[in-house]
Amino acid sequence: MKRIGGSAAAVWLLSLWMVVLPQHSSAGPTFQTAKFYDGTEADSQEIGNRIPLIFVHGIREDATVWQSFIASFWRSPSDVQNNFKPYVFQYATLNSDITSDPSDPIDVTGIGVSLGSFIQQWYSMPTSAPNYGFNGNKVVIISHSYGGLVSRSMMANYFQGHLGSANVSLLITLATPHHGTPAANAGGDAAKALIGLYPNIDTDMIWDCYDGNSTFGCATGIPSATDYSKIVAYGSVYSPIPIIGNNSVFDYSGPALCALDYCANDGIVPLGSALFANAPGVRQRQVAGSCDHDSICNGEYNVQGGIPIFDQIAADLMTVVPPQQPNTPPSVQTTQATSVTSSGATLNATISSAGTGSIIDARFEYTSGTFPGTVIYSVPASGSTFSYNLNNLAPNTAYTYHAYAKNSAGLWNQVVNNVSFTTQPQGSFQITATAGANGTMSPSGTFTVNAGANQTFTASGNSGYAPDQWSVDGSSVQSGGSTYTLQNIQASHSVSMSFKADTSQTHTLALASSNPSQGVTIAISPGDLNGNNGGVSTPITLRYNAGTTVSLQAAFSVNGVPFRRWTIDGAQYGTSFATSLSMDGNHVLTAVYLASYAVTPVAGANGSISPSTAQEVDSGGSITFTANPASGYVVDSWYVDGNQNPVASGVATFTLNSVANNRIVTVTFKSSPVVTHTLTLNSSPNTGVIASLNPPDNSGNSGGVLPQTLTYNANTNITVAAPLSVGGNNFQKWQLDGQDFSTSFSIQVTSDSDHTLTAFFGPGPFAVTPIAGINGTISPDAPQLVNNGSNITFVATGASIHYGVDTWFVNNAAVQTNGSSFTLTNVTNNAVVLVTFFTPQMSFVRTPTGMTITFTGTLQNASQPVGPYIDIVGPSPQNVSFTNDVKAFFRARQ
Repeated sequence: MKRIGGSAAAVWLLSLWMVVLPQHSSAGPTFQTAKFYDGTEADSQEIGNRIPLIFVHGIREDATVWQSFIASFWRSPSDVQNNFKPYVFQYATLNSDITSDPSDPIDVTGIGVSLGSFIQQWYSMPTSAPNYGFNGNKVVIISHSYGGLVSRSMMANYFQGHLGSANVSLLITLATPHHGTPAANAGGDAAKALIGLYPNIDTDMIWDCYDGNSTFGCATGIPSATDYSKIVAYGSVYSPIPIIGNNSVFDYSGPALCALDYCANDGIVPLGSALFANAPGVRQRQVAGSCDHDSICNGEYNVQGGIPIFDQIAADLMTVVPPQQPNTPPSVQTTQATSVTSSGATLNATISSAGTGSIIDARFEYTSGTFPGTVIYSVPASGSTFSYNLNNLAPNTAYTYHAYAKNSAGLWNQVVNNVSFTTQPQGSFQITATAGANGTMSPSGTFTVNAGANQTFTASGNSGYAPDQWSVDGSSVQSGGSTYTLQNIQASHSVSMSFKADTSQTHTLALASSNPSQGVTIAISPGDLNGNNGGVSTPITLRYNAGTTVSLQAAFSVNGVPFRRWTIDGAQYGTSFATSLSMDGNHVLTAVYLASYAVTPVAGANGSISPSTAQEVDSGGSITFTANPASGYVVDSWYVDGNQNPVASGVATFTLNSVANNRIVTVTFKSSPVVTHTLTLNSSPNTGVIASLNPPDNSGNSGGVLPQTLTYNANTNITVAAPLSVGGNNFQKWQLDGQDFSTSFSIQVTSDSDHTLTAFFGPGPFAVTPIAGINGTISPDAPQLVNNGSNITFVATGASIHYGVDTWFVNNAAVQTNGSSFTLTNVTNNAVVLVTFFTPQMSFVRTPTGMTITFTGTLQNASQPVGPYIDIVGPSPQNVSFTNDVKAFFRARQ
């Protein structure tokens, strides 16, 4: 459609925008829980495990813009109410609000920092009234318009060492100009002043040219690409009423944006910007019907697909709510009473699981008879335990008690266990003695002693362990020793003993033999702890103190079979029949008897063999040899025991298996074969061409009249030179194996396979001169030299999106209509290539039933942006029908 002048349209749009939203008084940013219209708390419950839901308004708005949301989600029970707690963030954006106070920021970065600071503060606030802190839970944000940019900026800032987005699970934006709006770019300083906004806010909304349209200038936008997967973007399209005396300022501002080529808009923000187009991972929700920039907040519309907008937002919110688990009661164990005296004791309990929620009440119940007994209410719980100091008990009396606890889900522990204790007699004290792991103590357990008495304890370690530390009431009082005496007892005490590994512990040495598996005599020194001395017969198990060094000597041979090796715990240990080891643990030592044979390697001339000396191989074993040819030679054959028939040929290694007697392995070598390749030289035309070669081929040929076929050793680098001209024709190019290779007359090729090299001669090269008409450019744009018969391609580009390619000419003859590129093929003469451009023209004439549109070219489908439009498609002219009492939006793209 016909463009309205850029500056005028922008002034019209922006001057109307400044009166569309409510005013509010100057104030610094604030953060609080959400309130109803009457100022009462929308949600007066503690947050618990629920998610903080933060509402962030746009420019020229305040927290009242969210009243419909608050009333919808918190007036009656709902999934949102059960899983979220609402909070609102408010900030000032009017010129009248601007002060020199740095705590009152007037730009998206400053406001975002303020929002992030509040979020950090509320993590440290108490969760009870009146603070209602966040309880460590990640937040979800719903924002309108400019508030979405504020929220994204906050997520891209660092707070307390990490990005703000680390504390955000989801961001829902309503009509947010993610890509800005052309309205903020168009015009000049005078036009921007009419918007009535602080210049920083104006700059925050500059169009970022995501769609490639740089007519209005570009900005970088808010850097938060890593958060795309957390964003759900809602956008709408507003259809203004085409009459004089509009009901909404958007009836003016929407068409003004349309005049800037963005007809799909909500009156202020283009739809593609609100939906955050081209941002991978962003979930997009378009509101159905005609919904302006403000109405998207009141919940009166459906999203596409017929779902009410509040229901869709609720569904988006629930995507971050963990699955609900059934409420479970706490698990409590009553534990042994401590500090028992003649008149009191400390009752104890452990909370192994709080169940659903946290512990809100803990109690003990005790009796000296039968239950029910006396209940002790509201015992403070500390972490996973709670205790109570009980006084005024009767001396020398048995008591029984148990514990209860209640969690925030309202459930008490379902299982109780009773624990009993007896108060001390008057003038006596209670002693509790406990032995640690790996030992015992006597006496042990809990018992009573008279005041002023002494009590001696005896400790004994288990096998391999000795007493370590004696402790009284948790403090160390003696290191080591098998006894300890607690003297002049004047209070109740706990006595404990720990144990450590005994350095005098013993280890076992199991002696075994192989082939034969028993009856082999082995001399040992010293004798073991079991009384074994001198020589012992396998198999046998010996015992030694830890650290003892034991010397052993096996028989040199058994039944004619020689000693071969020792193995210890299955691993090779030594080949001498006499050995020793330190008893640093339990071990198994085996004497292995096995026959062996000599395998002698022999290398022929011009190479060597590895290993090169005779090798001793166990009976039935195997051995591998490697051949190493001298330079210019390769492996020929392998032979065994002088046999004339080779056992292997042409391989570098050979393995002799199943050795059962002495053997000889021989390897021979031969000269390396010479590999050659052919180089065939041709020319076109095929007469009179003389080429030179360096080095000469294997027959001494160094060039001459073509064609020729030459032979070279493999991988020889060959320089081939052709004459610059022959018979009036100039050298054009070389082709290698049928493919263009080089335009240089002197080249180098390698004889890595058989090749065919052809020299081409002909007229040329020729000059091709490119020229671009007005309103466009051509590339390349300088004269080009082209060989005879070759091709060249040119690319044309209009001066802007408003200019298209019209016609391509060669030597003033039209050869192609339209098309951004043109290829001149089979160049045989000098040539001039010209491309011209056309300016699209379009005009409108009102008819009694609609409008007639005439234009240049053919109209196409305008596939982006999407919206409730009727496309005009086809050749000129086109007739559009409509009546004054029906709203309609048409669009066209040349």
